[in-house]
Amino acid sequence: MAKLEPTDNFGLQGWMVTELGLAGYELVAYALVHQFSMKSKAGMYTGGVPYLASWLSCSLETARKYLHQLEEKGLILAKRGTNDGVPY
Repeated sequence: MAKLEPTDNFGLQGWMVTELGLAGYELVAYALVHQFSMKSKAGMYTGGVPYLASWLSCSLETARKYLHQLEEKGLILAKRGTNDGVPY
């Protein structure tokens, strides 16, 4: 799980609004996941829900809600499993 640092950043792209119709927290969540996925050697977001919640200044439950909404819209694909018995 990554910790939000003062120098962390990511970019919002116009197409995320005009083509995907995103706004507010959904837009921020998508942009963060998108940028992490593009830069990650694994090709996916690995920052964790707590890291996203830090960016959104919200609870873990709220961050999960926005990730779930993005998944329901088909904009992200969630990989679920366990690591040493701990669900992710």
